[in-house]
Formats: sequence, C-alpha cells, structure tokens
Amino acid sequence: MLNNPALNISLGIENIEEKLTVDDIDRICQAFAMIIDAKSNYTYEHSSRVAKYSVAISKKIGFDEEKIKFIYRAGLLHDIGKLGIPSSIIDKPGKLTNEQKLNGKGYHRKLKGQEINVESRILAVADVFDALHSERPYRPAMPIEKVFKIMQEEMKEELDQNIVLTLKEIIQ
Repeated sequence: MLNNPALNISLGIENIEEKLTVDDIDRICQAFAMIIDAKSNYTYEHSSRVAKYSVAISKKIGFDEEKIKFIYRAGLLHDIGKLGIPSSIIDKPGKLTNEQKLNGKGYHRKLKGQEINVESRILAVADVFDALHSERPYRPAMPIEKVFKIMQEEMKEELDQNIVLTLKEIIQ
C-alpha cells in the first residue's frame, strides 16, 4: 500500500517501503501519538500509556514479537480520530449534550464478543483503564481498585473480562 505508484508520483517518493526502517515507522507513530495527545492537557501521554499497557497484556498472553510491535503501534494511534474533534468537546468539564456525542456502544460494523479481534479487545481494555485511572476535565483520577471494580462490574458487557483480569495481574 505504501508503494502505490499514484501516491509515489504525487508525493515524489519511490520505493518508500525500502527506505523506511522499523525504527522510522515507530518514530512516525510516536510523533502522531504526541500530536494526538497534545489536543488536551488531560490526555498528555495517554496514547503512550495505552500502547505500554497493550504491549504488557500482549506479552503476558504470549503474542509473538511481530504482533507485539503491531499492538504497540496501534496503541499509539488508537485515538487518531480525536484530531477531528473540537477541543471544546474533548475538554468539556461536564456531560456531553445529545448533539455532541454518538451512541458510543460497540465496535465497527457492530461486532460483538469473539467477532472482535483480540488486538482490538486488548486496546479497548488498555484505553478504558488509562482513561479511568487518569484525571479528566470532569473528574479526578480514580484509584486502581475503583478502576478495576468498574471494569469488572459495570463494563462486563463491553470489555473482555479475561483481558481485564490479565491487566489486573500485571498492574497489581
């Protein structure tokens, strides 16, 4: 895909896949994560933490190095859509109005349970953990015990509970 002739002509680059190293790709993902997280003071280093938690879970469940590298990059870029959301919504100190939010339930194509790939389920757990355990404009950071209580009781339908337990083992 990166070596698309039409793209290469318009960008003036040839054989981009041969010129980018694995480290280059990681640095590009890290740079995007910093841009994404700069959208709000409350999300400073959020993407890095999601990547870190996702990698720890992936290692614990036995992913190979290639999959771990993929999950790391996905963690860094998981919130890229946030770049299109106004800061007034991201940093709003109260609840969103009906005009400001979508349903927020489910995944792409309304997938459920095992239809959702394990990488996405790992990222969801890491994302929710960090969001709850970090300060937000509308509430202070929650203690770890409360975070896991919410993830295990209130979110048992939304999160893969085996992955939640794996993260709990890693954190505690």
